[in-house]
Amino acid sequence: MRKLTLSAFFLVLIGSLILPTVSLASENPCNPCADASEEQSNPCNPCNPCAANPCNPCNPCAANPCNPCNPCAVNPCNPCAPGATLFTIDDDRNTFTFESKAPLEKIIGMSNKVAGHVHVNPNDVTSGSMAKFELDLASMSTGIGLRDEHMRDQFLETDKYPKAVLTIDTVTKASSDTLMDQKPVTLDAKGTLELHGVKNEVRLEGITVTFLKENEQTNMRLPGDLIHIDGSFVLKLSDYKIKRPQLVLLKLDDNIKVSVDLFGTTAKMSTENPCNPCNPCAANPCNPCNPCNPCAANPCNPCNPCNPCAANPCNPCNPCAENPCNPCNPCGK
Repeated sequence: MRKLTLSAFFLVLIGSLILPTVSLASENPCNPCADASEEQSNPCNPCNPCAANPCNPCNPCAANPCNPCNPCAVNPCNPCAPGATLFTIDDDRNTFTFESKAPLEKIIGMSNKVAGHVHVNPNDVTSGSMAKFELDLASMSTGIGLRDEHMRDQFLETDKYPKAVLTIDTVTKASSDTLMDQKPVTLDAKGTLELHGVKNEVRLEGITVTFLKENEQTNMRLPGDLIHIDGSFVLKLSDYKIKRPQLVLLKLDDNIKVSVDLFGTTAKMSTENPCNPCNPCAANPCNPCNPCNPCAANPCNPCNPCNPCAANPCNPCNPCAENPCNPCNPCGK
């Protein structure tokens, strides 16, 4: 009887140690080993995709602009936001042209080395549209070699200032708010032109923008949906500290007409786009997964490798916390 009683005692003792653990695995909402089909009421549980937890990157419904998994977030840095379309400008058939009409000479120069992107909502072109274009100034040609050399070395100083950058910040006026297939829309916009080390505000008027839905004919030009931009504006060389020697005053006008004829496509991704998740080094504060800045002080980054032991109850990657919500501690104390 004594041996049976002692055995029974040990069975009871072992059972008391095992049963709570089994219960914890099935009833504890903080335990990711619990049945995923049961309703989880713990917002710290990473297995609960509907938890109202802004730090839970698996929560597709969270109204968190820092959540890259939230395709519905009203987030200008989120390229998956509904309605926003990215068109990449990168085609050698695009043209950038300048024209000078002076008393003794008319000069026309052209380049095909234009790159950039256009980010626009076809259903509302006046809201959130932006664009950036970069021109390789050393590629400009006027058809006369010696004149091109003087233009690069004496006027534009391309060794020191190799690019001209036009940024469009705001669409101020549009003949239509909607871009429809093959229907031209006339836009006015304002932005910034950086040239010869100087930045000035520019206003563009009467720019024609045409959206072209992909079809067999458009594919002969470029794959994907296309956007065609055709327009011009006037700049003053003196506004950008580009000097005209007395010798060329009658051959080079201070007022230069700049024209662009560009096609962009949705079939490419621009690496110069801060909203592009394929650009891991982009200076984008909305990208918590930026591997170029893994130590960023971003409370929405639960996988920060620089602080794996952070005292963050919402951090499922925290291997050091004694936290029942930690999936690395499935049988939490």
